[in-house]
Amino acid sequence: MTLTATELRKNLYRLLDQVLETGEPLEIERRGQRLRIVPEQTGSKLDRLVPHPDYIAGDPEDFVHIDWSGEWKLPSCSEPPKITWTRDPFDRLIAAHALATDTPLLTKDETIRQHLPLAWWRDS
Repeated sequence: MTLTATELRKNLYRLLDQVLETGEPLEIERRGQRLRIVPEQTGSKLDRLVPHPDYIAGDPEDFVHIDWSGEWKLPSCSEPPKITWTRDPFDRLIAAHALATDTPLLTKDETIRQHLPLAWWRDS
């Protein structure tokens, strides 16, 4: 569409909105020269996303019923550790996990440190 500067001035905002909506450039003739108003082609926000191949994209509802049991496993124990030095169920759980995974345990609890070789504490 080619217009004169006077026609552009009369309907400036309507014509600018039309260019934005349709994407068609608008040409203005002024002193024998042509000027073009063209919408800038910017990508959407989605176009600027950086791919992350380690992540799963999808509907969270699709993942609810997946069997994840194969994704994690505790080391197999031939026999669960006998923890008789405490009656506290949480101390037993913490100690059993440390023993089963052969993981050092940082604790200030003196009883656990006395009975669990992997337990330690360092005072500042």
